[in-house]
Amino acid sequence: IALLVLRFDLRQSSASLLRPKAPKTGKRILLERITVIWRHLSFIQKVTMRNLFRYKSRMLMTILGIAGCTSMILTGFGLRDSISNIIPLQFEKIWQYQAVITFDDEDSEAMSETKAAAEDIEGFEAGLFLHTESLTLAQSGVTQQEVTVTVPEDPAALSRFVHLNDRVSGEAYELEGEGAIINEKLAKLFGLSVGDTITLTNESGEAFELNVAAIAENYTGHFAYLTPDAYQKIFQAAPSYNSELLKFSQRLTKSEEEAIAADLMAQDNVINVSFLSASADALDDTTATLNIVIWILISSAGALAFIVLYNLNNINIAERIRELSTIKVLGFYDREVTMYVFRENIFLAIFGIAFGLLLGALQHQFVLQTIEVDIAMFSPTVEPMSYVYAAGLTCLFSSVVGIAMYFKLKHVNMIDALKANE
Repeated sequence: IALLVLRFDLRQSSASLLRPKAPKTGKRILLERITVIWRHLSFIQKVTMRNLFRYKSRMLMTILGIAGCTSMILTGFGLRDSISNIIPLQFEKIWQYQAVITFDDEDSEAMSETKAAAEDIEGFEAGLFLHTESLTLAQSGVTQQEVTVTVPEDPAALSRFVHLNDRVSGEAYELEGEGAIINEKLAKLFGLSVGDTITLTNESGEAFELNVAAIAENYTGHFAYLTPDAYQKIFQAAPSYNSELLKFSQRLTKSEEEAIAADLMAQDNVINVSFLSASADALDDTTATLNIVIWILISSAGALAFIVLYNLNNINIAERIRELSTIKVLGFYDREVTMYVFRENIFLAIFGIAFGLLLGALQHQFVLQTIEVDIAMFSPTVEPMSYVYAAGLTCLFSSVVGIAMYFKLKHVNMIDALKANE
């Protein structure tokens, strides 16, 4: 932009550069042709509208400046929403269980004893045996991913422990038939849709084809849920149940979790007892660090917004100092002179904020796609209050700039400004 301005100015003669620019002539604007609206406007409102369209380049620059600041603030708040929403969405909405028992091998008698021990725990609500195994999904041009194939002993009971649903529509999926329900991030990485076929490979190099029956909301890890019948048909073997999900009727304290883990680890065939709270705490520590970065981004965007608005208003006043001095000479009070300029800024701020919110939503999606890792997905939703905060902060900065401009206009030397050409 600076080069374009210099290119224009350097082509002019020295004499014309020494002389102040003549003010732009007024022209009829489109709004004047809409007489129903124009005739109901006051004199000051008509002047404001004419001034807005009189300086089109300044109008465009102000709108774009405000829009850019608003979009950056919204992007910051949107990233905060996307990161902070992972824990409640994954560990409260999707995963409804509290603990996972991992068995050494499928020993029916030992597993029955462990199940009985779990049922004796105070607050125990339900348990579900699972078969889980890790396979790999590879495709040209995409990083190889680990996929956990999960087979519940009772598919009808899975919905009590894991909510499988479409993220956008909220439609709940039932695990049935011969297809697999995969997570949304896996589908995005490999460009999969319902009806496609994926090929998973085990450690021995054996390949197994799964048909995608549905794509479910999930924010961490890659999963493929199958019924026992579908697993047996695809893998030519019955699933061996090597873990159990535990669900309790109330939230467990750390001491209760430690006591439960100690009791269950004493059982034969149990090699590990893990609680979701530990995973949630670890993820919370990570997101807490990211939140610091997000708040720095929001603060920086806010500071930049203030600087941009201040400079735009400063340029506006500097270019129109003779016009504003003339108005003061005619008897306008300081508050009226300030509103003469600030009223234009209000209209431009409204358009800039509206455009900035739209731009910010697009920018937020772009940033999410850039920073996401392969095994995790951030919530793409921006909370409504984030739009309010972004618009409110921009309005606040605009008001602060207006107050600063009031004191600047109050101390303008009218005589010196009017004699500047001489």
